[in-house]
Amino acid sequence: MNMHMGFGIFNRRFILPELREAVRSVSADIVFLQEVHGEH
Repeated sequence: MNMHMGFGIFNRRFILPELREAVRSVSADIVFLQEVHGEH
């Protein structure tokens, strides 16, 4: 999934809640996110 500032492709839809649920659904012990920044 490619996202920028919480929005999906073409910045049309806010996807952070959807991403959170996808991560939770796999019940992973560890999740790695690449290039996540707290500021823009």
